Amino acid sequence: MKQLKGSLIFRLLSELLIVFLGVYLAFLFNAHGEKVKDKARQAQLIQGLHKEIEYFLGGANRRSPVMEDAFKQWKIGLADGQVQTPLYFKLEGHALPNSSMWQVVMFFDGIQLLDVSTMFELSKYYNHFDIMLSKYIKLIEFAEAEIIPYQDTPSHFYRTKGDLTARYEAYLDRYTDFLDLFHGMIKESETMLHLLEPEWKRLGVDLKQQNPESTLQ
Repeated sequence: MKQLKGSLIFRLLSELLIVFLGVYLAFLFNAHGEKVKDKARQAQLIQGLHKEIEYFLGGANRRSPVMEDAFKQWKIGLADGQVQTPLYFKLEGHALPNSSMWQVVMFFDGIQLLDVSTMFELSKYYNHFDIMLSKYIKLIEFAEAEIIPYQDTPSHFYRTKGDLTARYEAYLDRYTDFLDLFHGMIKESETMLHLLEPEWKRLGVDLKQQNPESTLQ
């Protein structure tokens, strides 16, 4: 009788141990699976952010010297007393740069997937990006309402030769401010790419792909 009882207890303990091991192994498997999924999400986010910033940077580096030279020549003409239409940006097609990948990061609660310091730098970068973009849009809106309708009569913009009216003098200041912000974003973009590089290397992301041209006009 004691032998039978001992055998039942042993079998019961064995079954409990098997159940426990099964549950524990399932837990480990699920935990590993979640880590793999998190790493995949991290890789996708880092890759997307890197490509988005590099996409903007490529277009900005092409546009920057063109805008700088045009503004320089326009200011020379202004100093010489030329009556010329103020410079303005044209919004053509999909001309606005975007921050869609940053929106994706925020949607997936990036703070849970990316390093805190990386998230802080990204947040600061995209805040500056939004400020620059807001000023860019305001310049376009002003041009559409206050410059384009009068560009056939350039004297509209001046009190006297070489002397802009107060309205267009203020516009010129905002235009100059935007160019400074634009050049600043180029430097910040380069810094962010260097910051993200160790992350995508750690995650094994391959970013050696040709980037499409930027649409910033």
